Amino acid sequence: MKRFSVVVMATAALLASQARAKSPQEIFAENSGAMGIVEMNIDAGDGPDKIVGPGICIHLDQEGRAIFLTTAFGIQTPLDGVSGLTVRPSGLDTKKTPASVMGVDPVTGMAFVRTTTATKWTKVQFVGKRSGLKIGQQVVSIGVQNASSGHEPYLGVAYVSGRVRVPEVLYRVTGGTLTATCSAVFNLDGKVVGIVARQLPTTYQMMTQRGQTYVGMTGQDQKSYFLPIDEFADSLASMPSPGAPRRRVWTGVVSYIPVTDDDAKTYGVKVPAIMLGKVVKGGPADRAGLKERDLVIGLAGKQLEKFATPSLVGKRFLNQLQTMAFNGTKQAALTLKRGEKEFSANVALVPIPKQAYEAERYICKELGLAFREKVPPDSYTDTSPTASVEGLIVIAAPEKGPGGRAGVRRGDLLIQINGETVTTVLGARDLMGKALAGAPSKAIVLMVQRGDKTYPISVTRTRN
Repeated sequence: MKRFSVVVMATAALLASQARAKSPQEIFAENSGAMGIVEMNIDAGDGPDKIVGPGICIHLDQEGRAIFLTTAFGIQTPLDGVSGLTVRPSGLDTKKTPASVMGVDPVTGMAFVRTTTATKWTKVQFVGKRSGLKIGQQVVSIGVQNASSGHEPYLGVAYVSGRVRVPEVLYRVTGGTLTATCSAVFNLDGKVVGIVARQLPTTYQMMTQRGQTYVGMTGQDQKSYFLPIDEFADSLASMPSPGAPRRRVWTGVVSYIPVTDDDAKTYGVKVPAIMLGKVVKGGPADRAGLKERDLVIGLAGKQLEKFATPSLVGKRFLNQLQTMAFNGTKQAALTLKRGEKEFSANVALVPIPKQAYEAERYICKELGLAFREKVPPDSYTDTSPTASVEGLIVIAAPEKGPGGRAGVRRGDLLIQINGETVTTVLGARDLMGKALAGAPSKAIVLMVQRGDKTYPISVTRTRN
């Protein structure tokens, strides 16, 4: 009798689990309303560009504002150049709702935007911090078609067929395809287990006049890989906000160089390793006694993880540093090799200095030029004679604009306006304002440095 009861209970549990499984059509009907279209204009100094991409409604805050995850823009987008940001439901000519940028997660590169007013949206439900995916499991994705198809939502159905590390984990599917980038991927309980993001190219054999060749390609509307929730759950739990942006971690090393198998033999290492590139003077690595060409062979008492290629070893190492910093770790315990000597060092994990895409910008439409202030990385990445010279870097000088026609080039360093020294955007605005207040026919003299030479360039403003 007892055995019969156990069998009945097990059968009931199995039937219950089967009853919970939803059809792809049901999942699409319940969740297609969570897919939206994110639209904005971005001006990085060389004129506005319109950005349009899909977004997934992941949360409704206490005020009823909808929060969207999107990959329409990323970590290097100049957020101060964003304007006209809106979100609208998928489909043709749907109503737009104004929105604002919350920030971009520096680990995953995923961006988050929020509507500025309360609005009605369907939001997706996540499975939790772990996807629980298994080989052979059926998954469903919901994406948004491109503009020529009216941005209508569409469905993808496939089966999990494999798992790769590049270095983040990606799941591959077969027996069908997934929908476009930034599509939500669901299990048959209707819960999000991942997102369609980075794709690995599929190799195709082609015949040319020179014979057989192989080409790697990825589809635009049909995808074969997705990122599981395991890889970005922490980003969802601590979404960035304008008042508290999350920054990438920095150790004071300009670059990390992959160590190939041949290199490893030369250096006498038998474990995965990466080589330090330029070490910034006064930075965390320099203060810890590290030098250029030191080999990193361990982190936190463990060997570096082995991957299919040396470059993936380096990417994994950087991802680990980033995760450690976000979890509150202040120092990274490294094991290194310098010549025949193996040693340990604790390197401080600090926020990365202000980057070029974050620099203050000044767009002078009258001269058709755009400038930015120098940032700390310019001092150790610029190897030209302008590295130690104060001024503003020209980031846009279209050939058809007044400045471009006069001879100003992108990359020039602006050091004077009409004989007055320029070091900041604020100062440039003031001096340029005074210069533009003169007669329209009067040329404005810009002194620029290019390499080790300086050039006075006379620019006459546009009449428009």
